[in-house]
Amino acid sequence: FNGFNKYSSTSRLPKDTTTGDQDHDFKDHAAIAGPEDAPIKDLLQMMTTQQKLLVDLLQKMATPTVASQETVFDRVSRRIAKFSYDADQYYCFDLWFKRHKDVFEVDCQGMDEATKTRLLVAALDAATHTRFTRHILPKEPGELDWTDTLATLKTLFGTKKSLFRRRFECFRMNFSPNEDIDNFVNLLKARALEANFKDIRQETLECLALVFAFQAPELADYRVRFLRKLDEDEKITVDDLVKEYHAWKSVKDDSRIVEAANSPEICTVQKRKKHRLPPPTKPRLPPSPCPICQQ
Repeated sequence: FNGFNKYSSTSRLPKDTTTGDQDHDFKDHAAIAGPEDAPIKDLLQMMTTQQKLLVDLLQKMATPTVASQETVFDRVSRRIAKFSYDADQYYCFDLWFKRHKDVFEVDCQGMDEATKTRLLVAALDAATHTRFTRHILPKEPGELDWTDTLATLKTLFGTKKSLFRRRFECFRMNFSPNEDIDNFVNLLKARALEANFKDIRQETLECLALVFAFQAPELADYRVRFLRKLDEDEKITVDDLVKEYHAWKSVKDDSRIVEAANSPEICTVQKRKKHRLPPPTKPRLPPSPCPICQQ
């Protein structure tokens, strides 16, 4: 309290830094303080230093650096496995994207669309990337937005099988006695997910049962037509397949009639064979006349 008593006993009071000119910095107040104001000098110097540190911190927070964005890009890209397309394998882009969907939707929050799209394209392996870039020519990958890039990749590297065919093949999976049950079940789950059984309709199950019933070799053409109809329209019913059966059966019956009418056994007119009569032969005369009749 000595300093307080000293200031209260003198006629000269320190300048009011709270209600005075607010445009001056703390260093200005420290400069005008006298030798007897050492405690106030130290306080003002400390406040000046803190003010400078606060300004620097606010500037760093207000201006995100490119380096921090690149760090997020690298961190997220390390979590994404490379996509390699193989037409002979069941694994396709749809399954790969579902596997990394949370990475793109959760970890990439706050990332601009161009960077997010660049991250997706960077996840393609060399062969897949080459095929993608050639498909979008004359455009460059950077000219496509996120929606167009994702749609193009699904078209190029997604499954080419219809929903019904995926469901059909899921039911046709066979387990071998020497096969690992865990691997088989994992594959079954993946195919069941692609088959989207949660939204399957009763009419679709009836169509599946009807197709399975047509297993005879002579019914192969009916199966082909059933599968074609189901590929064209997923909402088809078993009654529609029955109509297709009758229509195709009628065509086959008409074809048999035409085939029978044009068969060689019926259309070929058998020609009657002409029997040639042997030419008349002259009677053979004896080498010498008969002594009786002189002939």
